[in-house]
Amino acid sequence: MPSRVVDGIFVKEVAIMSQRKNGIHFYIAITNLADIVETEQDQNRLGLVFARIDHYFTDLGNHVNQMKQVYGTYALDIEKLSGSRVHFIITGEPRLAKEILQNLMEYSFATMKELNTLRANDHLPSFVLNGGVDYGTYIDSVFDYYNTKVNIKEKNSMGIPANRAAKIQDKARDGEILISKEAYDYIGGLEKGILLDDGDDRIVTIKSRYPNIKCYSLKVESWRSTISSQQVIKNNQREFQHFRDSLSMVKPFQLRILDEQRAAGDLKEEITGQPRRFSGFVLYSDIRHSTKTLEMAGDHIEEVSERFNHDLREMVNATQSHDLTHVQIQGDREAVCSLERTEKALVQAILCGFELSDAIRRDGVKKDFPTGVGLAIGGFYASRVGNGDYQDTLILGKTVNLADEAEDTHASQDNEFAMTKEVYDETQRVHDVAFRSAVRECFAKDGPDFYVTTKSRQDFESSYRRRQTSDVGPQAEEEHVRPWGE
Repeated sequence: MPSRVVDGIFVKEVAIMSQRKNGIHFYIAITNLADIVETEQDQNRLGLVFARIDHYFTDLGNHVNQMKQVYGTYALDIEKLSGSRVHFIITGEPRLAKEILQNLMEYSFATMKELNTLRANDHLPSFVLNGGVDYGTYIDSVFDYYNTKVNIKEKNSMGIPANRAAKIQDKARDGEILISKEAYDYIGGLEKGILLDDGDDRIVTIKSRYPNIKCYSLKVESWRSTISSQQVIKNNQREFQHFRDSLSMVKPFQLRILDEQRAAGDLKEEITGQPRRFSGFVLYSDIRHSTKTLEMAGDHIEEVSERFNHDLREMVNATQSHDLTHVQIQGDREAVCSLERTEKALVQAILCGFELSDAIRRDGVKKDFPTGVGLAIGGFYASRVGNGDYQDTLILGKTVNLADEAEDTHASQDNEFAMTKEVYDETQRVHDVAFRSAVRECFAKDGPDFYVTTKSRQDFESSYRRRQTSDVGPQAEEEHVRPWGE
């Protein structure tokens, strides 16, 4: 694809090789990780928590590489480490897929059980796991994008099974794995799987999005496990010893508030050593209806997938041009953040939110798909976890969860932009009076904790210009510099 310049940034967009595949998507998640990170006040202990996360994800990556030597390079993979979750993909015929899935389930739980019982961690909370599994057709691709500020190359999958497995996992109870009927039937069932009633509270919410969903419940602990904790220790004796030794070298977290304006880029370039805590903004932008559209695409699924990827590239163009820092592509959405909590960073985040949620691109062309945006402000933790082929950047904490909630729940209609009350309150402390007034005019309250708008950036700038005259008079330009530049 051609190179171009976007707001002074040289952009090289690389054609994305997308493939249509059938496979099992399996999410395993640490359900209480966000709570532990948010409530732990002792910075030394918090460093140990992140060391344990890193060891767990690294160990799962090493195990997948070992399994590939047995089952083949393309039989399984880790698509992404994201927040508290690991996303596995399993392909191949049903018998082998069942064998691989059961192995990953048991190994994930047995490894965590051993980590939780390490004597060095006696005074730390135990991590709790759950999981979700689905099977179906999806698009497998690599998102490849680079410019003068960032170089992004990430594995990315889109489609029904990836999305539905994540929704299923989110509703599973602690220590439970929920398996869709499609996945369960494909592998020929699993020992002690129990079909849930349609009225079960675990799937009622899922059925609002997937009316025909049926799920089996499985307690991994109830199996006659073929992978015992003793085997895990034996297979990973060197890694566990290294983990024990490394605990004494873990440093406490340092709160890092950056006053200077930072160039946009990739968060992985910031997190090269110890995990860090930042104070700033977290923003999620999501392409709406991607799962349903791909489901209806039929033989045109690759073409539709490329249109999605085009909109994803436009998302990255927008976030980079507003000095936001890339975190991760997550299927049909991008996670970004600002590593500073300044007025300039706030204004750029607001303008970026308007641009991302707009139905019209900056070049005046209508977007292929509607979007939704969520923005939150506050402290969050960032860490690089895993190693080798399976390494990702995680952001964790209440601010991350609020940005996710703003995008997923409050910007639920097409082309909506939602912000938390804390962000809104911060906008009302901006020095430019017209900016404050324009925000009040464009955003409406959505419950006690969020504000939402469907206005475009053009609407916002028009409101700003009107307010500049009516609210602050003709001396406005002398008194206040336009916060996003001339």
